[in-house]
Amino acid sequence: MRKVLRLVTIYWILNMLLGFSVGFGQQKKPVAPVRKSAVPVKKVTPSTKKTSTKTPNKTTPIKPPVKVATQTKPLTIEKPESKVSLDTTKVLPTKQEPTPPSVEQKQKTFEEVLKQEREEAISRKQSLENDKRIKNSNRFGIGIQASGISATLTTTGIASENKKPLLVWQIGLRAEIPINSVMSIQTELNYANRGIGYAIEQDYDRINFTYVDLPILLKFSRGNVFKIFGSVGGYGGYWLKAKLTSQIDDNKTSRKYDFDSDINDGYADNRFDYGAIGNIGISANLFRGTFFVEGRYIYGLSDVSKLKSKPDDYNSLNHRVLGVNVGYLFSFD
Repeated sequence: MRKVLRLVTIYWILNMLLGFSVGFGQQKKPVAPVRKSAVPVKKVTPSTKKTSTKTPNKTTPIKPPVKVATQTKPLTIEKPESKVSLDTTKVLPTKQEPTPPSVEQKQKTFEEVLKQEREEAISRKQSLENDKRIKNSNRFGIGIQASGISATLTTTGIASENKKPLLVWQIGLRAEIPINSVMSIQTELNYANRGIGYAIEQDYDRINFTYVDLPILLKFSRGNVFKIFGSVGGYGGYWLKAKLTSQIDDNKTSRKYDFDSDINDGYADNRFDYGAIGNIGISANLFRGTFFVEGRYIYGLSDVSKLKSKPDDYNSLNHRVLGVNVGYLFSFD
């Protein structure tokens, strides 16, 4: 019995070994799985056949899909007409961040600002001073004046022989009342000298008249800080005193003139004087007022003497004065 079991076991082991060897020789080759692409491929034609899932004994090569040539027209986009041309070849400038100024640049800029502020301050100051001067020139002014004059009297015949003008002076007060920027009224109160002289070599005779005058003139001026002006008007005066001076052979004498007021003897002194005045000059606004220089001519119309009866050839004795006048006016509001 044991022998039979041993034979059956050996037979079963041999069958198993023989069956394993036959199966191993007829083992099929594994087919590599087809990888699916991540991008889905669109089917070109609907007649594409489905591949069989069964693998044949021999592997057949897979043919690539045939590309069908299609004619496509280029897509053209009509651009609207515009005056602005878009040039894509140009490179747009990039915005650069400003670099912070250095210490030297800041110092230079600070100095320039200070210099500009100083110049503006000086300009404003000069402008204010000019405005102030212009304002002063158009305001009420009162001041003083002095003149150097050459005086004489109108004479004829023998009285005109050896006649010499008398160099004298006058001082006075002056006021100006503005009417507008061009015209003003000018009034004066002067202590004035007049006279006449005669000279033969070193000998001479002189008479010096002293008047107090009150001129009133209408003044016309043009300009702002510097002005040119002219004035015309008249004056009235009163003869205060007179002095006679003579020199003969180095003997000099002088005496006070005694007025003759009695006309009954045929002659009397006329102590009232009047006449016309004309000035032309320039002025400049200085400090709080106006400095002026002018030339003056006085044309007397009153005879210095009175005669009870005048002869036919009588010529009146009138004052003629030519002088230079300087002065300064203080301006007030």
